[in-house]
Amino acid sequence: MKNRRLKRGLSFFLCLIIAVCISAGIMPHTVRAEEKRTVKVAFFPMNGYHMMAGKGIYTGMDVEYLEALCNYTNWDIEYVECEDWDAALKLVADHKADLVGSAQYSAERAASYQYADLSSGYTFGIIATNPNSSLAYEDFDAMKEITFGMVRTYVRREEFLGYLSDNGIASPKIREYDSTSDLQNALDEGEVDALVHTFMEIKEGQRLIGRFAPRPFYYITYEGNDDVMRDLNNAIADLKMNEPELETQLMNRFYQSKLDKTVVFTLDEKEYLAEKNTIRVGYLDSYYPFVYEEDGECKGLTKEMLEGIAALTGLTISWQKVENPQEARTALGNDELDVMSYCVHAEGSSHDHQLSRIKDYVQVPLVFVTKEKTELESIETLATVDYLSDKATELIGSTDIKVQTYDTPQDCLDAVKDEKADAVMCDGYLTEYLLSSQMRYYDLAIESVLSDGLGISMTVSGSNPELAGILNKTLLTIDARAISDYMLESNVYSLASVGIFIEDHSVVIILILIMIMLIILLVALHIIRDAKKIQHLMYKDVEIDIGNLNYLIYTGKKNILPERSAQQYAVVYLNISQFQRYKVIYGWNNGQKLLSLIADALSQCIKGKNEVCAKADGDHFVFLMSDENGPIPERVRKIRYFMEERIFEEIGSRIEVQMGIYFIPPNSDDLRSAIDCASQAIDFIQNDNPDNIQIYDDDLEKAIRERHEREKLLDSVDIDENFVTYYQAKVDVNTEEIVGAEALVRFLDPTASGAVRSPWFFIPYYEQTGKVTDIDFFVLRCACKMLRRRLDSGEKVVTISCNFSRIHFVKPDFAIRFEQVLNEYRIPKELIEVEITETLVMEEMQENLAKQTLDDLHAKGVRLSIDDFGAGYSSLGVIEKIPASVIKLDRSFLLNQKDRERQVKIMKSIVELADNLGSQIVCEGVETDADVELMREIGARVAQGYRYAKPVSEMAFEERLSQSVE
Repeated sequence: MKNRRLKRGLSFFLCLIIAVCISAGIMPHTVRAEEKRTVKVAFFPMNGYHMMAGKGIYTGMDVEYLEALCNYTNWDIEYVECEDWDAALKLVADHKADLVGSAQYSAERAASYQYADLSSGYTFGIIATNPNSSLAYEDFDAMKEITFGMVRTYVRREEFLGYLSDNGIASPKIREYDSTSDLQNALDEGEVDALVHTFMEIKEGQRLIGRFAPRPFYYITYEGNDDVMRDLNNAIADLKMNEPELETQLMNRFYQSKLDKTVVFTLDEKEYLAEKNTIRVGYLDSYYPFVYEEDGECKGLTKEMLEGIAALTGLTISWQKVENPQEARTALGNDELDVMSYCVHAEGSSHDHQLSRIKDYVQVPLVFVTKEKTELESIETLATVDYLSDKATELIGSTDIKVQTYDTPQDCLDAVKDEKADAVMCDGYLTEYLLSSQMRYYDLAIESVLSDGLGISMTVSGSNPELAGILNKTLLTIDARAISDYMLESNVYSLASVGIFIEDHSVVIILILIMIMLIILLVALHIIRDAKKIQHLMYKDVEIDIGNLNYLIYTGKKNILPERSAQQYAVVYLNISQFQRYKVIYGWNNGQKLLSLIADALSQCIKGKNEVCAKADGDHFVFLMSDENGPIPERVRKIRYFMEERIFEEIGSRIEVQMGIYFIPPNSDDLRSAIDCASQAIDFIQNDNPDNIQIYDDDLEKAIRERHEREKLLDSVDIDENFVTYYQAKVDVNTEEIVGAEALVRFLDPTASGAVRSPWFFIPYYEQTGKVTDIDFFVLRCACKMLRRRLDSGEKVVTISCNFSRIHFVKPDFAIRFEQVLNEYRIPKELIEVEITETLVMEEMQENLAKQTLDDLHAKGVRLSIDDFGAGYSSLGVIEKIPASVIKLDRSFLLNQKDRERQVKIMKSIVELADNLGSQIVCEGVETDADVELMREIGARVAQGYRYAKPVSEMAFEERLSQSVE
């Protein structure tokens, strides 16, 4: 009876919360309009994607996605039935349908149809078998002996062959069929062992044994259907923002659920399970709610998950407590443990002890905790645990704040409580539990949740690779909902226990009821105060005294735009140029002071009743302004000038700000879209724009569309087919002999008859996606192939320098991978140089991993070249940090002729310093005879520039290199 009352009370409380959320407008809202646009969608039969549940009753992944889409746009969907995909495409081409879905991008199709800006889902190539097959997932040794089936027109054939080739299968056995139904029948009849197709063609119960070439798909329409496409783009953007999980949910519901999810183990793993009855699992105490000890027994979500795996595999678990991560690593290394269930040691330590690290099974948020009313500027010491010390150092970015490490998160909280530290950075779940369960922490509060989380994994002894494979296949992810349910269940259990205790000891308890009620009253007041604080933080930036984006959007929509009458309004997006570099050089505290200074200056400029300003993410600000006080572009110029001068007066440094302007249409109040447009405008500010201001207009919108098309093109191309390597010679100015070269990459545009595109066309996008790392190694391999060919034929070779993105230098395996390529082609290390920019040194070298990577390269005998020397901050400090073999002087040295005599002295000193250090000087951008004379005057001999050689194809470079010998 008591339990039922308790549950009823909790149910009432939850219902109350939901009712409040609905009344406050937290639930996603549906867009309503008086008149809706009828949009015709081509409907073609595809299992899971388009299905009929009865006459005139449409269902499937696409149907439900469109239903969700209609919550964000004024559409009525009318389906136009057809036989297949080709017929659907023809309906759109003939303007008999507005849209067709599931279209993968191709340059040829993009020339005739208009693609949505954002994808509406994804698909990929699969290899599938019948449920009774013994083939395991990605068991490539077994795949060497089987027969694959595919349809003759399968568009991903080459990607499938590449997938197998990358995994050691050079010539697979393939049978081709005329249609998908023939292919499915062949698999059922046993003519083939596995079928190859797209994920959407998989049948109920079939089992996935391979997956390759993931690709997004889009809605497309005919050219000129701009109104429908505009509605579609806005609706998809809103849907992705408000319901980001929808695409995955639909994919799982209509496709993933059809797969046979039976775990298939390899023969070695089956043998391990048959022989191993018990595995020894180590655990750490006090990491609630994952692993902790209660009444001498291990408990928590991690234990529950592993016990489930044990039931699935037939294993028995012996739980063994360890005191700290170091003891755990030692026990694993000595084969005293098989698995460590909760791994929090630093990245890379598993490799040092020959251990295998299993995939992360939970992401733990990190939080920043201080005493109440503690100002961030007053923090002098930050407490954290040892494995988070690097993250803490990265967070503060300044030597002004001292980082202290403790054994456990509770020790860190105790340090703040005892005034040994000012703040704590630690595990969010455990901190929330400790703050709510121990009254001694009543005056501590979570100030903020950090964007970076902490991945928790398991570690297996290196002598048990089979166990590592079993865990990787069976380990599940613990999501936030499961964690919340577990913590809520623990609290309910505590309440029930209190009720039993009160009943059994009522005589004693009644004497202290008044005190308990007072404590409850104090806690309630504390909760109410915190709730008000959270509500305040929803509309206030937590670090500086200015509103946030929620405040700007709320104020703009409710108080400003509805009263605008005939006034013109615009959203202005502000970006601080090179803010990250400023913060690296001058520290995190000075970076915060700069942000506060800009917020104060902005508040002085934007203070009318019909205007509002706010801070966006990072170093960005946004303000909504009207033309009531003058033309908006002119006011923006004055604001920019005022802010830059104010910054110079306060900090003594010239910091530029960039601004993007978007004029809001008279009938629109969509501030989120306006902010997006204004921020995109900043991306198109040119270097020669003295105002650093860009207005979002029709021309800019066209440029943004062209950028989208270019990005789609770059996603679809193949590196080996569409990229080539060019070489620019380095020449001895005294003998005019070629003494080296720089390898440069060029793109052959398939949409422009193979026109050669320079790096500006593709490098910025590939830097964002990470594909630039593949481009860099493609160039390295091309250079190695050319050198190997010339070495084998006895021809002249010179040292080739290759550029590498900064992304490589924070990857621990870069030096090893680089050396493997050189060994593969048997290239002496003195024939390849790694070029790094001065910016990399100043901005990334503070990362220990980047510094370690450069040290590893130098230790392996790899030549390092510093590019753009003299173009950034603290150039002489670069020489101290890196043992470079080559220093490339930036062209700015040659162009600076204001004080030539002083410039010559400086350059001579640099050349002499390089000679003393055993480094070679290369002058970049040598274009005139005057540049050559200046080089000779300062004692530099090697030049790179158009005066001697332009970047040319490999064939042209080799011809000139051979001629220089003659």
